[in-house]
Amino acid sequence: DDVEPFVHLGAHEREWSPLVGKGAASDQAVCYGYATKATREMLPPSLVYANALARKIDEARQHDVHMKWLRPDGRVLVAMNGREVSHVSIFAQHDAQVKVQEIHGGILERIIRPVIGSVEKVKLFVNPAGPFTQGGLGCATGQSGRRVGADLYGGLVPQGNISLCGKDPRHPARAGSYLARFIAKSLVQQGKASQALVKIVYTVGRVDPIIVEATGDNGEDLSEYVKEQFQFSIESIVERFGLSKPLYRGLSSYGQVGRPELPWENVQKTNSSD
Repeated sequence: DDVEPFVHLGAHEREWSPLVGKGAASDQAVCYGYATKATREMLPPSLVYANALARKIDEARQHDVHMKWLRPDGRVLVAMNGREVSHVSIFAQHDAQVKVQEIHGGILERIIRPVIGSVEKVKLFVNPAGPFTQGGLGCATGQSGRRVGADLYGGLVPQGNISLCGKDPRHPARAGSYLARFIAKSLVQQGKASQALVKIVYTVGRVDPIIVEATGDNGEDLSEYVKEQFQFSIESIVERFGLSKPLYRGLSSYGQVGRPELPWENVQKTNSSD
């Protein structure tokens, strides 16, 4: 009792702590989950391409002797026009001595073509702002403040007033986002819809969300079905997905959805009593 606490609670957190200790939400959060039959990952195709390119860059940096000049920092953006890729933008950190022509050629032939295929009609941007030699913690330290689009759906579906970076497992932004994805994917896998969007809204001091909405094809309302089938309290989400386990280190790259090793992607069990 006489040990000085490492982290001091703010005045409002001390006031709310009895409610939070009983399972109430510790903050407000608007969470969205989405799934579609359009891809094996049940994600929009452009997001699947972007994540695949990011993985390919990392693989090349680590294993391709022709791409040893790559460095860890970077960004990927893919845009599509209908079913066709229209734009690919890649920022890839690199060694200071490598020539621009080698960067562009290597990225095109060993990264973009193997993932995208034909690029005849694709507008390509590789380090369009010029050299990218300084990156990582040497340029940007502290909490990232990264918006949720980078971790979830790339801004392709509605996104709430949240960020997952730096959030503990019981924060409603994190737990609610994972549950929303799980429900959306469950609806698609069950054949309830070819694509589904789920919205869950939590507010401080309430155990259950104040809003649960789910829509399927052509705006079909699946909200009541979802409310009957799933549990929404933060504690039930933490328990269901094992969020207290150390599974977060690998979530800083390639997004936090569409990866089969993640528990909220396993939709074999969809009933709330499971």
